[in-house]
Amino acid sequence: MKITKRQLRQIIISETRDIHIQGIRNKLANLEAALSQQKLGLSRIETQAEEMEAESPHDPYAGMDLRSYYGDPIRNQIWRIEEKIDLLTQQLEALEGAEGGAVADLPRGYRG
Repeated sequence: MKITKRQLRQIIISETRDIHIQGIRNKLANLEAALSQQKLGLSRIETQAEEMEAESPHDPYAGMDLRSYYGDPIRNQIWRIEEKIDLLTQQLEALEGAEGGAVADLPRGYRG
């Protein structure tokens, strides 16, 4: 049986799409794990800050340095990871929703 150029192109596109979808799923799994780790780290910082506040009930700034110096960068990382997860989820839904057909422009994020 001879395969036409059109059939071959469809096979290649299909395999490429499947590989791309699996790649997005893998990235999502990695990002979910990273998000979990960052949230755990933030939780530990919050616990330490609360302990500092309990030790110094009359100091209104107890724990604030810890939260801002260590917590703010982690919050920024969490925010970036959540943005990436949202973007990849939208792309995955678009690719899976097309069911092998043409896909309109995939949502794109900024690189920053």
